[in-house]
Amino acid sequence: MGQSPEHVGEEPVLYSIPGTRLATLQRRVVRQIVATKVPNRRISAAQRDRLVARVVKEQVRLLEERDERHRAIRDRILCVLEDGSLRVAFQPIVDLVDGSVVGVEALARFRTEPVRSPAQWFAEARTVGLGRELELAALRAAVAQLRRLPSQMFLSINVSPKLLTRPTLWTLLGEVSPERLVLEITEHSRIAEYGRVREVVDSLRTLGARLAIDDVGAGFASLKHVLVLEPDLMKLDISLTRDLHLDPARQLLVASIASFASEMSAAVVAEGVETPEELKTLGGLGVRYGQGYLFGRPASLARATRSA
Repeated sequence: MGQSPEHVGEEPVLYSIPGTRLATLQRRVVRQIVATKVPNRRISAAQRDRLVARVVKEQVRLLEERDERHRAIRDRILCVLEDGSLRVAFQPIVDLVDGSVVGVEALARFRTEPVRSPAQWFAEARTVGLGRELELAALRAAVAQLRRLPSQMFLSINVSPKLLTRPTLWTLLGEVSPERLVLEITEHSRIAEYGRVREVVDSLRTLGARLAIDDVGAGFASLKHVLVLEPDLMKLDISLTRDLHLDPARQLLVASIASFASEMSAAVVAEGVETPEELKTLGGLGVRYGQGYLFGRPASLARATRSA
């Protein structure tokens, strides 16, 4: 790794270890000393030196393993970016009143081995500094299909708050019709500067784009997203939708969210709708739109836009 070897006692060690604080090594040495259970915790200088050498060597091994994992991840992400193996599937969003498809959500899909969920692909890309590149590739693949989408339907795309404030996204949106786009921010997305994000959202709205908050009801973050950003669509988390007809307490919560959304001039989309019973219950609670396997699994654009 480029460092010169030094010696502690009889053991060669590395003089410096990038990313490792001296205090961290000291704590690990103390733990090792305690683990040896030496009477009164008194050890000789030679024992101490051997413990220091052992801890440093272990730290070097862990760093090398981490670097190797990161290289493998980076190579895998770069391969996807270069060979175009990233694909986009579309899931219909349906009007619960008449069953018509009003829009589709674009979902990234990866065919490259080893098989990983899209969430894992994006998480790994972020660990090696390629998160924005992979997200942009997915967005480009999605908006490239916009011209094939029936004119009465919208395209919903997932966007991280960080990318939302970058000029790169504006360049991409300038190439399409923003009024047909819905930008989804997930509950799990951390927003560091709400003021800045709100400014961007307001500017995008002037172009005709709309904002959706995903996973509403999954946690406090989604509630804060809703209150600060005032979305045009609120997407109910699947945990609220699943077996909703069997849970009166959740029905009250969903009805409250639907009423709140109506007061804010926002629409509600229930995610994860899988049964006729859930569908009927949602309609009775004031939820207008739905998305889930009952209407269609993620598929090609042509299949997703057929009437539900």
